[in-house]
Amino acid sequence: VRMAVDLVPIEKDAMNGVQALQNLMESYARAEMPDETLVLMEQLLSTPSYLSVAFLRYDPVYDFLRDEPRFKAILKADTKVSS
Repeated sequence: VRMAVDLVPIEKDAMNGVQALQNLMESYARAEMPDETLVLMEQLLSTPSYLSVAFLRYDPVYDFLRDEPRFKAILKADTKVSS
């Protein structure tokens, strides 16, 4: 997956680059690598992508992050979803 991100960076292909980055983030999450997951999560949430805070709230792939302060801050920062 890392190779796909390198081959199709967002700067060259916004749609496929974002998808490759999201796949890499999910791979990191499934391997329970919090720092790597959160870095990509923050990047994707600041870029037009399919990822949303609402999705992160309920997807069980990210359950291992529920006690992480950075993850809690990401979820809390999106006040539009919770109101």
